[in-house]
Amino acid sequence: MSNYLPKLNQYCNITDTIAKNFYSNNKLTIELKKNNTLVTEADKEIELTLRKNITKDFPDAQIIGEEFNDKLSNSNLKFYIDPIDGTENFIRKIPTFATLISIEYNKVITAAMISNPITKERWYAEINQGAYHNQDKIKVSTINKLSNSLAFHGSLYGSECPNNEKILKILKHTKRQRGFGDFLSHTLVAQGSGELSIDFNLKPWDQAPLGIIITEAGGKITDWEGNKFTPHSQSVIATNKLLHKESLQILNTN
Repeated sequence: MSNYLPKLNQYCNITDTIAKNFYSNNKLTIELKKNNTLVTEADKEIELTLRKNITKDFPDAQIIGEEFNDKLSNSNLKFYIDPIDGTENFIRKIPTFATLISIEYNKVITAAMISNPITKERWYAEINQGAYHNQDKIKVSTINKLSNSLAFHGSLYGSECPNNEKILKILKHTKRQRGFGDFLSHTLVAQGSGELSIDFNLKPWDQAPLGIIITEAGGKITDWEGNKFTPHSQSVIATNKLLHKESLQILNTN
Protein backbone atom coordinates (compact mmCIF):
# COMPACT_ATOMS: atom_id res chain seq x y z
CA MET A 1 0.00 0.00 0.00
CA SER A 2 1.03 3.60 -0.64
CA ASN A 3 1.10 6.33 1.96
CA TYR A 4 -2.53 7.05 1.11
CA LEU A 5 -4.07 3.58 1.02
CA PRO A 6 -3.31 2.72 4.66
CA LYS A 7 -4.99 5.97 5.64
CA LEU A 8 -8.03 5.18 3.47
CA ASN A 9 -8.16 1.74 5.06
CA GLN A 10 -8.10 3.34 8.49
CA TYR A 11 -10.89 5.74 7.55
CA CYS A 12 -13.03 2.90 6.20
CA ASN A 13 -12.58 0.90 9.40
CA ILE A 14 -14.15 3.83 11.22
CA THR A 15 -16.97 4.40 8.73
CA ASP A 16 -17.80 0.69 8.54
CA THR A 17 -18.52 0.67 12.26
CA ILE A 18 -20.78 3.72 12.01
CA ALA A 19 -22.66 2.33 9.01
CA LYS A 20 -23.23 -1.08 10.62
CA ASN A 21 -24.57 0.50 13.79
CA PHE A 22 -27.10 2.59 11.88
CA TYR A 23 -27.96 -0.25 9.48
CA SER A 24 -29.26 -2.32 12.40
CA ASN A 25 -31.26 0.63 13.76
CA ASN A 26 -34.97 0.44 12.89
CA LYS A 27 -35.53 4.06 13.95
CA LEU A 28 -33.28 5.69 11.39
CA THR A 29 -33.86 9.41 10.83
CA ILE A 30 -34.48 10.07 7.13
CA GLU A 31 -34.85 13.42 5.36
CA LEU A 32 -35.80 14.43 1.83
CA LYS A 33 -33.23 16.76 0.27
CA LYS A 34 -33.96 19.61 -2.13
CA ASN A 35 -32.86 17.45 -5.07
CA ASN A 36 -35.56 14.90 -4.12
CA THR A 37 -33.08 12.30 -2.87
CA LEU A 38 -32.94 10.87 0.63
CA VAL A 39 -30.33 11.42 3.31
CA THR A 40 -30.05 9.69 6.67
CA GLU A 41 -28.35 10.54 9.93
CA ALA A 42 -25.86 7.82 9.00
CA ASP A 43 -24.82 9.68 5.83
CA LYS A 44 -24.24 12.83 7.83
CA GLU A 45 -22.34 11.22 10.70
CA ILE A 46 -20.06 9.28 8.36
CA GLU A 47 -19.21 12.35 6.31
CA LEU A 48 -18.64 14.55 9.36
CA THR A 49 -16.38 11.89 10.88
CA LEU A 50 -14.38 11.62 7.67
CA ARG A 51 -14.06 15.38 7.36
CA LYS A 52 -12.78 15.59 10.94
CA ASN A 53 -10.19 12.85 10.41
CA ILE A 54 -9.05 14.11 7.01
CA THR A 55 -8.64 17.66 8.32
CA LYS A 56 -6.64 16.34 11.26
CA ASP A 57 -4.32 14.31 9.02
CA PHE A 58 -4.20 16.69 6.04
CA PRO A 59 -5.08 20.17 7.38
CA ASP A 60 -4.86 21.99 4.05
CA ALA A 61 -6.59 19.38 1.89
CA GLN A 62 -9.73 20.26 -0.01
CA ILE A 63 -12.81 18.13 0.71
CA ILE A 64 -15.72 17.58 -1.67
CA GLY A 65 -18.56 15.61 -0.10
CA GLU A 66 -22.18 14.85 -0.80
CA GLU A 67 -23.87 16.17 2.32
CA PHE A 68 -21.97 19.33 3.30
CA ASN A 69 -20.39 22.37 1.69
CA ASP A 70 -17.08 22.03 -0.11
CA LYS A 71 -13.95 22.78 1.86
CA LEU A 72 -11.77 24.66 -0.62
CA SER A 73 -8.17 25.82 -0.41
CA ASN A 74 -5.08 26.32 -2.57
CA SER A 75 -3.90 22.79 -1.84
CA ASN A 76 -3.26 20.36 -4.71
CA LEU A 77 -4.65 17.59 -2.49
CA LYS A 78 -8.39 16.94 -2.69
CA PHE A 79 -10.62 14.29 -1.09
CA TYR A 80 -13.96 13.18 -2.55
CA ILE A 81 -16.41 11.61 -0.08
CA ASP A 82 -19.63 9.71 -0.67
CA PRO A 83 -20.60 8.63 2.86
CA ILE A 84 -23.18 6.11 1.65
CA ASP A 85 -23.40 5.32 -2.04
CA GLY A 86 -26.74 3.55 -2.28
CA THR A 87 -28.66 5.36 0.45
CA GLU A 88 -31.98 3.92 -0.77
CA ASN A 89 -30.52 0.42 -0.43
CA PHE A 90 -29.22 1.28 3.04
CA ILE A 91 -32.66 2.49 4.14
CA ARG A 92 -34.41 -0.59 2.73
CA LYS A 93 -31.89 -2.97 4.33
CA ILE A 94 -30.48 -4.07 0.97
CA PRO A 95 -26.80 -4.81 1.67
CA THR A 96 -25.39 -3.20 -1.47
CA PHE A 97 -24.15 0.17 -0.33
CA ALA A 98 -20.69 1.49 0.42
CA THR A 99 -18.57 4.40 1.56
CA LEU A 100 -16.50 5.89 -1.26
CA ILE A 101 -13.31 7.86 -0.61
CA SER A 102 -11.01 9.14 -3.35
CA ILE A 103 -7.83 11.19 -3.29
CA GLU A 104 -6.93 13.59 -6.07
CA TYR A 105 -3.47 15.14 -6.33
CA ASN A 106 -2.64 17.73 -8.98
CA LYS A 107 -6.02 17.03 -10.62
CA VAL A 108 -5.35 13.28 -10.95
CA ILE A 109 -7.09 10.62 -8.86
CA THR A 110 -4.17 8.77 -7.28
CA ALA A 111 -5.91 6.45 -4.80
CA ALA A 112 -9.44 5.34 -3.98
CA MET A 113 -11.30 2.90 -1.77
CA ILE A 114 -14.87 1.57 -1.76
CA SER A 115 -16.00 -0.21 1.40
CA ASN A 116 -19.16 -2.26 1.97
CA PRO A 117 -19.37 -3.02 5.71
CA ILE A 118 -22.15 -5.60 5.43
CA THR A 119 -20.56 -7.88 2.83
CA LYS A 120 -17.10 -7.05 4.25
CA GLU A 121 -15.78 -6.14 0.81
CA ARG A 122 -13.36 -3.43 -0.20
CA TRP A 123 -12.27 -2.43 -3.67
CA TYR A 124 -9.29 -0.13 -3.92
CA ALA A 125 -6.56 1.04 -6.23
CA GLU A 126 -3.50 3.22 -6.34
CA ILE A 127 -2.10 4.69 -9.51
CA ASN A 128 0.32 2.30 -11.25
CA GLN A 129 -0.11 -0.31 -8.49
CA GLY A 130 -3.10 -2.32 -9.67
CA ALA A 131 -6.62 -2.75 -8.31
CA TYR A 132 -7.75 -5.04 -5.51
CA HIS A 133 -10.86 -6.69 -4.09
CA ASN A 134 -10.06 -7.28 -0.44
CA GLN A 135 -6.59 -8.86 -0.61
CA ASP A 136 -6.89 -10.19 -4.16
CA LYS A 137 -5.55 -8.35 -7.17
CA ILE A 138 -8.28 -8.07 -9.78
CA LYS A 139 -8.33 -7.98 -13.57
CA VAL A 140 -11.07 -7.42 -16.11
CA SER A 141 -12.38 -10.33 -18.16
CA THR A 142 -11.08 -11.43 -21.56
CA ILE A 143 -14.45 -11.86 -23.29
CA ASN A 144 -14.10 -10.19 -26.68
CA LYS A 145 -17.61 -10.32 -28.11
CA LEU A 146 -20.38 -8.02 -26.95
CA SER A 147 -22.88 -10.76 -27.77
CA ASN A 148 -21.23 -12.91 -25.08
CA SER A 149 -21.02 -10.17 -22.47
CA LEU A 150 -22.72 -9.50 -19.16
CA ALA A 151 -23.73 -5.85 -18.72
CA PHE A 152 -24.63 -3.89 -15.59
CA HIS A 153 -26.84 -0.81 -15.33
CA GLY A 154 -28.76 1.33 -12.87
CA SER A 155 -32.34 2.57 -13.09
CA LEU A 156 -34.00 2.28 -16.48
CA TYR A 157 -37.18 4.25 -15.78
CA GLY A 158 -38.54 6.90 -13.45
CA SER A 159 -36.99 10.12 -12.18
CA GLU A 160 -33.47 8.66 -12.11
CA CYS A 161 -33.59 7.78 -15.80
CA PRO A 162 -35.65 10.26 -17.85
CA ASN A 163 -34.11 9.01 -21.11
CA ASN A 164 -33.17 5.35 -21.36
CA GLU A 165 -32.92 4.99 -25.14
CA LYS A 166 -29.12 4.80 -25.35
CA ILE A 167 -28.85 2.46 -22.38
CA LEU A 168 -31.41 0.06 -23.84
CA LYS A 169 -29.69 0.27 -27.23
CA ILE A 170 -26.39 -1.02 -25.86
CA LEU A 171 -27.98 -3.55 -23.51
CA LYS A 172 -29.84 -5.34 -26.29
CA HIS A 173 -26.48 -6.22 -27.89
CA THR A 174 -25.29 -8.03 -24.75
CA LYS A 175 -25.95 -11.61 -23.67
CA ARG A 176 -27.16 -10.89 -20.14
CA GLN A 177 -28.02 -7.78 -18.13
CA ARG A 178 -28.17 -7.10 -14.41
CA GLY A 179 -29.50 -3.93 -12.75
CA PHE A 180 -27.23 -3.52 -9.74
CA GLY A 181 -26.53 0.19 -10.09
CA ASP A 182 -24.36 2.46 -7.92
CA PHE A 183 -20.73 1.47 -7.28
CA LEU A 184 -21.33 -2.26 -7.69
CA SER A 185 -21.93 -2.17 -11.44
CA HIS A 186 -18.44 -0.81 -12.01
CA THR A 187 -16.52 -2.82 -9.43
CA LEU A 188 -17.99 -6.00 -10.91
CA VAL A 189 -16.51 -5.04 -14.28
CA ALA A 190 -13.16 -4.34 -12.63
CA GLN A 191 -13.08 -7.77 -10.98
CA GLY A 192 -14.01 -9.58 -14.20
CA SER A 193 -17.54 -10.55 -13.19
CA GLY A 194 -18.99 -8.72 -16.18
CA GLU A 195 -17.81 -6.82 -19.22
CA LEU A 196 -19.72 -3.53 -19.33
CA SER A 197 -21.31 -1.02 -16.97
CA ILE A 198 -23.19 2.10 -17.98
CA ASP A 199 -24.55 5.04 -16.02
CA PHE A 200 -25.09 8.79 -16.20
CA ASN A 201 -25.87 11.90 -14.16
CA LEU A 202 -23.52 10.84 -11.37
CA LYS A 203 -21.93 13.34 -9.01
CA PRO A 204 -18.16 13.78 -8.52
CA TRP A 205 -18.18 11.88 -5.21
CA ASP A 206 -20.11 9.00 -6.83
CA GLN A 207 -17.68 8.45 -9.66
CA ALA A 208 -14.30 9.67 -8.41
CA PRO A 209 -13.17 6.11 -7.46
CA LEU A 210 -14.38 4.46 -10.66
CA GLY A 211 -11.72 5.57 -13.12
CA ILE A 212 -8.68 4.43 -11.16
CA ILE A 213 -10.22 1.10 -10.10
CA ILE A 214 -11.35 0.24 -13.64
CA THR A 215 -8.12 1.28 -15.36
CA GLU A 216 -5.82 -0.29 -12.78
CA ALA A 217 -7.74 -3.54 -13.32
CA GLY A 218 -6.98 -3.31 -17.04
CA GLY A 219 -10.30 -1.92 -18.21
CA LYS A 220 -11.32 1.25 -19.98
CA ILE A 221 -13.66 3.99 -18.85
CA THR A 222 -14.89 7.08 -20.72
CA ASP A 223 -18.01 9.14 -21.07
CA TRP A 224 -20.57 8.02 -23.66
CA GLU A 225 -18.87 10.06 -26.39
CA GLY A 226 -15.50 8.46 -25.72
CA ASN A 227 -14.00 11.46 -23.94
CA LYS A 228 -11.57 11.09 -21.06
CA PHE A 229 -13.35 10.15 -17.85
CA THR A 230 -13.09 12.50 -14.87
CA PRO A 231 -15.04 12.89 -11.62
CA HIS A 232 -17.03 15.57 -13.44
CA SER A 233 -18.07 13.53 -16.49
CA GLN A 234 -21.79 13.62 -17.25
CA SER A 235 -21.96 9.96 -18.28
CA VAL A 236 -19.89 6.82 -17.82
CA ILE A 237 -19.30 3.59 -19.66
CA ALA A 238 -16.74 1.11 -18.33
CA THR A 239 -15.68 -2.06 -20.13
CA ASN A 240 -13.00 -4.72 -20.13
CA LYS A 241 -11.33 -2.57 -22.84
CA LEU A 242 -11.84 -5.24 -25.51
CA LEU A 243 -15.47 -4.19 -25.98
CA HIS A 244 -15.08 -0.44 -25.57
CA LYS A 245 -14.78 0.63 -29.20
CA GLU A 246 -17.77 -1.45 -30.30
CA SER A 247 -19.84 -0.24 -27.34
CA LEU A 248 -19.16 3.42 -28.15
CA GLN A 249 -20.03 2.87 -31.80
CA ILE A 250 -23.40 1.41 -30.83
CA LEU A 251 -24.10 4.20 -28.34
CA ASN A 252 -23.34 6.91 -30.89
CA THR A 253 -25.00 5.45 -33.97
CA ASN A 254 -28.46 6.79 -34.77
